Amino acid sequence: MLVFEVTRETSLCFAGPITERVLGCEHLLGTFSGVQIFVPVRLAQPDREAHAGDWLQSYAHLFAGAVEADGERFQVARNKTVLYVRPRGVPDDIQRLETLIMAVERLPAPDTNTQPPVLPDQFRDLGALAVSWALSDDGERSEAIAGGSDDELKALWRTVAPRLDEIATLLETSDDAAELVVLGDLAQAAQEARHELARRGRTVS
Repeated sequence: MLVFEVTRETSLCFAGPITERVLGCEHLLGTFSGVQIFVPVRLAQPDREAHAGDWLQSYAHLFAGAVEADGERFQVARNKTVLYVRPRGVPDDIQRLETLIMAVERLPAPDTNTQPPVLPDQFRDLGALAVSWALSDDGERSEAIAGGSDDELKALWRTVAPRLDEIATLLETSDDAAELVVLGDLAQAAQEARHELARRGRTVS
């Protein structure tokens, strides 16, 4: 199989024409341009489904034209879109890659209404990681981890792991609910990143 991967953050998460267990895309959203589209079970909510459905009504044909043979599939995650196809020859494969890029360029941007994380002074250097990974919704966090690259997950684990004890101490002593939530979610994300890397057969110290 050829694997085409395009990095771009988006507010959508879906897969087709078959389910994708890693992302949790096992809830059938519907059929668009003749292709079944699945979304994460935990994210199967009316407003989210309407958001995804509106976009797919306009652009699902771009994915439909790229997957035709048995076993070919695609997945759109929080920060990465991947297409798995059987080689047809250089001209056709280049055309499919160009079509994939066209689809990715039209993906809606991530939600921009997220407030900056509230962190105590000693953890403010983790602010950028917290924005990306300290997600309180288990489904969204799992989706983000599953869609992260090896390098991103390694960076998350290596940065947060040495400070897990310090974070645990603060969680036990702080009365600031906001600090507890953000740091707890970030620590959880780091642990999940390590498990995801292990699942992929990657080593990380």
